[in-house]
Amino acid sequence: LTSLLISAVSVPAIYSYKTNFTEGDLQGLGYIVVVHFLDEIIIFQALLPVIFTIVPMIIFTTMLYGNLRFGPQASLSAALLNWQTCFNPILTLWFVKPFRKKIASRFANSSTETVADIHTTYHKMPSAFAIVLICNNLICFFLGIFFNTIIVYLCFTVRNAEIKASRWGIVMAASFELAESIVLTALHVGLGEVNGTPSVVLLGIAADLPLLVAQSIYVTFLTLLVLRLVSLPLSFLYRYAIICG
Repeated sequence: LTSLLISAVSVPAIYSYKTNFTEGDLQGLGYIVVVHFLDEIIIFQALLPVIFTIVPMIIFTTMLYGNLRFGPQASLSAALLNWQTCFNPILTLWFVKPFRKKIASRFANSSTETVADIHTTYHKMPSAFAIVLICNNLICFFLGIFFNTIIVYLCFTVRNAEIKASRWGIVMAASFELAESIVLTALHVGLGEVNGTPSVVLLGIAADLPLLVAQSIYVTFLTLLVLRLVSLPLSFLYRYAIICG
């Protein structure tokens, strides 16, 4: 529901901003970058319901029909719930190079600027984008190691480990989003300085905030569901090991 509301509000708002955005607001390549950046945001915001609603509902339905409940062993589920920490750096860094190539090709196809101007702008903006993504992923990676260690330790040593691990999972998700919001804000401030306009900064922050909120809700929701989903087979394995032992 949250992602549906976010998409219903943000997509028309960003599209309206794009249609009212004129080349006079930015000169040359800066205008091209912002227009295509808005296209990327609109597409991504439109995919939010699929990413943040349909997938959790499938997990929730499976849990409901399977009549799953908490079990005493949740160490494996505590590790599995951190899939975002493991795959986010790989996926994001994989997209950096195609992203840069895509921007360069758009410059070449739709710009009347010289090759030297295209080369200069191409190295300014996508390189800054890549550097910020790498820093963001390093922060998330080390935060993930830290929280992963705490969660697995709690699951092995503390009673009511599932509840405590769920709480730490929520803290972990919130920390990721806080770090990401700070990094993205710095990115948009830097791009705003490159383009010489504060509107790009405000637009970028406004576009990222709904995504950050949706990610926080999604990761929290998924954390609780994975703990329940995986704890049942672990409980059966634990009982089988006791019987066989």
